[in-house]
Amino acid sequence: MQTLYLHIGWRKTGSSAIQHYLTEAGSSLGVALVPVGMRAQTLVRDASPLAHHALATTKAAKMAELWKQVADYTRSAASARHLVTSELFSKDILPYRERARLLAENLSGFGRVRVFGWLRRQDDYAASLMVQSLKHGFPAHDAGRDVPLPPDAHYAEALDNLCDHLAGADLCIGEYQSAGSLEREFLDRIDEPAGARALPPPARINEGVSAALYGIQARLNALRLTRPANLPRVQMLLLRAARGVAQLDQGPKAVPITHQQRLAILQRLAPSNERLASRHGFDITNFAPTKANVERYPAFNIATVPDPVLVEALVPEARRLHGEVGTAASAILLKGLCEMQAPRTFIGLGRWMNPMLTNRLSLPL
Repeated sequence: MQTLYLHIGWRKTGSSAIQHYLTEAGSSLGVALVPVGMRAQTLVRDASPLAHHALATTKAAKMAELWKQVADYTRSAASARHLVTSELFSKDILPYRERARLLAENLSGFGRVRVFGWLRRQDDYAASLMVQSLKHGFPAHDAGRDVPLPPDAHYAEALDNLCDHLAGADLCIGEYQSAGSLEREFLDRIDEPAGARALPPPARINEGVSAALYGIQARLNALRLTRPANLPRVQMLLLRAARGVAQLDQGPKAVPITHQQRLAILQRLAPSNERLASRHGFDITNFAPTKANVERYPAFNIATVPDPVLVEALVPEARRLHGEVGTAASAILLKGLCEMQAPRTFIGLGRWMNPMLTNRLSLPL
């Protein structure tokens, strides 16, 4: 019987670590990755694992054609076990009933379907998404305001959609603990024998940004030196530059929300989480909106102004990187750091930059 394993995320639950493991393990696993719509993930820290699928993000009108290609591939493939993995199913499909219905229709032709993923407590999920969104050019969140939540943070409603539409599927949804604990759980989800293979060391992929670097990223984004589409490249170069500055690379992890905001999130989602327990059998002890639960997490630690000493230490690293890659993104990074270091003063910067890039950026050299 043909079996399809469908890993649906959620986001910020170690999906990149799992996909890195799949990239490393390759054909040694007894399950075959479905290549239809698969893309490598490039905006990660130390690797480009097999990652997101167009199956999870495509417009509804194109879903049927892509899933037909998946069905054709699995029917003709030698393996009887196939895997699709993409965290974006939870973002773009599961919260919406019509999209969930279309997904169910397209899975109905497979002999056996196991749908699995993990749920991260919503306050920690929101905090991690905020750090990620900053890396992609969005402004830093104001610590005095309510934290916005994506639709897929309403876990019970998303699982209701799955249960209502995927009646014949085997659903295995667990609680996320840490990326380092997921690989063996993942092997169990795809029916790989326990202890059958040694796992590689945990990868440094999409790891947490330090609090000091978060503040510098926020300031860089606020300078608006480039279009939003280019900011992810600038941010990834900033991450590379930060590796040469120990205080940035190894400092305490960025925590962009307060304990009070955490408590407010869990209070807001208490009805949804109670349904997790009543309808879906979750132990929601860890999700309870209690002072003890939220204070187990670190407190808000983002400085409002970047540390000038750290910015100064980053500039030589940014210059070195620009000399190595010579791209518009590296020029933007260097311009932004120099603006933070000495606003509107760029003496001596010209010799480090390609003149064409300098002209494009209108640097006052």
